[in-house]
Amino acid sequence: MSNKSLTNGLFGNNANKDSFLNKDAKGWYSSFQDFRLSVFSKILSRKFDKKILISPASSRTSAFPHQISTCETVVNSMNGRAILADEVGLGKTIEAGMILTEYILRKEASSVLIVVPSGLTEQWREELLDKFNISIPVVDGRVGYSLNQFLKNNSMVVTSLAYAKREGYREAFFEKKWDIVIIDEAHHLKNVNTMNYKFVKSLKAKKMLLLTATPLQNSLVELFNLVNLVSPHAINISEMSKRFSKNFNKKTIEALKSILKSLMVRSRRSDIRGVGELPPRKAETLGVSLSESYLKLYDKVSEYAVNGYKKSITNNNSSYIFYLMTLQRMLTSSKNSFVSSLKKRRKRLLEIKSNLDPSKPKEVLDFLPISKKKNNKKTLERELNLEIDAISEMLKECQGVSDVNKMDVLLMFLKNQYKKDKASKILIFTEFLKTQDSICEILKKSGFDVQVYRGGMSVGEKNEIIENFQKGQILVSTEAGSEGRNLQFANIVVNYDLPWNPMKIEQRIGRVHRLGQKKEVLIVNLIAKKTIEDHLIKILEKKLDLFKNTIGELETILGYMTSENDPESFVMEAFVDSYGKKKKLKKLDSSLTSSIKKVDESLESSFAKSGIDLRPENLNNIENIKFFNDGEIVELAFCEFLDKYNCLKDSDDFELKFTIPHFLKEGSSRFFPELIRGTFSKDIALSRTWIDYLTINHPFLTSSIKDVTDLPLSFTVLKREVLKEIGFDTSSDHCVAFFSKIKWSYKEESFEDVSLILTDSNDFLILDKIPDDLLWPAEIPCRIADNFSLEPFFQKIDSIKDAFLDKKQSVFNHLIELEDFRFNNLKLRISDAIDDYKMEFNKIHIKVMSLSKNRDMDEGQKNELTRLKKERTSILTKSSKLKKDLMKLENVRNSRGNFSVSLSADVFAVLKIHII
Repeated sequence: MSNKSLTNGLFGNNANKDSFLNKDAKGWYSSFQDFRLSVFSKILSRKFDKKILISPASSRTSAFPHQISTCETVVNSMNGRAILADEVGLGKTIEAGMILTEYILRKEASSVLIVVPSGLTEQWREELLDKFNISIPVVDGRVGYSLNQFLKNNSMVVTSLAYAKREGYREAFFEKKWDIVIIDEAHHLKNVNTMNYKFVKSLKAKKMLLLTATPLQNSLVELFNLVNLVSPHAINISEMSKRFSKNFNKKTIEALKSILKSLMVRSRRSDIRGVGELPPRKAETLGVSLSESYLKLYDKVSEYAVNGYKKSITNNNSSYIFYLMTLQRMLTSSKNSFVSSLKKRRKRLLEIKSNLDPSKPKEVLDFLPISKKKNNKKTLERELNLEIDAISEMLKECQGVSDVNKMDVLLMFLKNQYKKDKASKILIFTEFLKTQDSICEILKKSGFDVQVYRGGMSVGEKNEIIENFQKGQILVSTEAGSEGRNLQFANIVVNYDLPWNPMKIEQRIGRVHRLGQKKEVLIVNLIAKKTIEDHLIKILEKKLDLFKNTIGELETILGYMTSENDPESFVMEAFVDSYGKKKKLKKLDSSLTSSIKKVDESLESSFAKSGIDLRPENLNNIENIKFFNDGEIVELAFCEFLDKYNCLKDSDDFELKFTIPHFLKEGSSRFFPELIRGTFSKDIALSRTWIDYLTINHPFLTSSIKDVTDLPLSFTVLKREVLKEIGFDTSSDHCVAFFSKIKWSYKEESFEDVSLILTDSNDFLILDKIPDDLLWPAEIPCRIADNFSLEPFFQKIDSIKDAFLDKKQSVFNHLIELEDFRFNNLKLRISDAIDDYKMEFNKIHIKVMSLSKNRDMDEGQKNELTRLKKERTSILTKSSKLKKDLMKLENVRNSRGNFSVSLSADVFAVLKIHII
């Protein structure tokens, strides 16, 4: 990762970098380094050919063929206005990130709006930063000054639909012109009469991406509404609805396909060979028996929750219902969490009671299951006393009750697992901080290597924890770890407690069971028997086959089932409905059955049966797509800038450690740690997600390029004396610099280098031989004098070929030296290994001889003697093989003779240089 080859290989061994002019005249470079930096900046800032995809090489992703195809299709065939409708789990977010990166690098997206559900704003922000080096701030109610000012200061923002559509805020989003708008979970826009739809419809967007896994859920009208957002003039909704309202036939299917094919991309797991085939996953439910005293406590809390729920439903008090659901789940998680929560609540209620102000009822009413209209002091005092007494009674009941013995079951599982596989990496999830603290404390005391991951940590802290987990054993995480983090290096998920929302369970599992996972995934559920979570898991396994299959149609099923309510509320409703009855959660069971039937009868199913295929057309011809491959130039430029600013602190073969100068940080919304760790290798970047991936769109490089863009290459000036030192003919007033990528191969190894060839020239006809996308016509004066002679033209071509031949000879000599070094090094290593085997053989042989003298060996000694003889034979076999390898190596060395080096060169940059 050094820039030695850059300094010496490209520009000769001229050490006197300061011999270039040091003047203030426009375009005169004060140092050789400024000259190089300006060249690299021009190369990396050029306008890229639209047929070349830049984002795959510039993203920390192992993009799959369907994602690359979607990106290419949307950018080059749909003009950035499309519905991305891949099935859940196939990476729509990655596709959107690649498309956005593509437009940013093409200088076609400077103002960006990303609108997502409220709970996903941070996840999107982190995903874009970690995978695409795109730093976009979140704008929400926490903005400390006017929204208009925020949008003026930040040209790219992530926000939630709930925030952006609000009166007083939406106008600011309407006023701004957006280069690209991305809407996640776009199925929330299907109804034209909602503010969701009206908000998106009113945005001024050149390009628009709608992301949804369920575009075909109910009716064609809803689908056409989405189409109308990305392409307002593509269809007449009422006309289309009438046309396609009847049963599908071949003619209408083809017509519909024609409309959608130009606006929607949809890949399905069943259609994509090798991508949908994630490793299998299996579940193991470990039942935890509750003591009689704990079951008695659980029944008492359940009665409290059911009565409170009925009052709250009558009085429309959602805050109190949320509290009851949390309390019920806490009790099956750990007694510690449950007691801690009750004590905090009782303390707060006592504070409210002592300072009761009926004129400010909101806070009081959130704590009580009564109507918000009943806010007189007498009623509030009575209800507060009832609530405080009920909590005190439950806390009293907790005394003398031992905790849920989930911890004992967990310890037993962990010990058995690490006996089977010492390298296991296990992800343990819990919803509650107090439970997390208890788990970590006991596991550490038991000798396990434990990391803790929770909300509220800085990005740096989270990255360090994930890095430690990758080296260690166990990560104990709250729900904060179930979103945004990819942990495919682990393959065991333990649900210490069970969320009531199946999607949250799937999000937990999805951290490890996702594209890139190589092993079978094991899901372990610790379930308290005779509780809600016990009944819930049985229904989910029976109806959804949740733990065996991937997410599939889960999102669609839940959409039908819950309608307006969230899944947790639906579970609570089903629990209350079945309280005191023999069959628990019957309403949930029935609703799931009904929802699954609706999915089978849905429009999506009709489409599939009709054969409508919305996959990207180039999916099977991905080899024809051209990709950006200037990675070597990026690395050279990066190292040169690090040297210029003197901010490289350390480096090795895997990563760099550097700082960023303060003036480069100005105007960036990204937080930079004091010391940045980064790599140019995608493989390393994918395995070490906590370090930066140094690509063409890394903020250090983009800011550095801006810092030198004012230096015009067309007026580069070199000293004649300097050129004489490197043997260049200086009789001309101008020369042309050809930057070429030299590729050569020796045997089965391939190499690349970048070379600079200077040729004196008034002859710019040679530019005709170079592809247009490698030139900057506006900056290269190409006028030819009337009396210009064409005679020297072919001589120039020959001289450039000669220069390449010289390069080839130097490569040949270098390879000879390299092979000598490698041969001697390999010979030494083989010889050392043979000596090691010889010593080991002698040690074992002595032990064998010693044991063989004993004629009265017991069974254990006989087995040991047999084992030692086998080991001795194995060592002898390995040693003999190494000796043969050494002989072969000597023979190859002695018969090497001549070898060939193939060489090719591509010119990738040309500039004119004045000589004075």
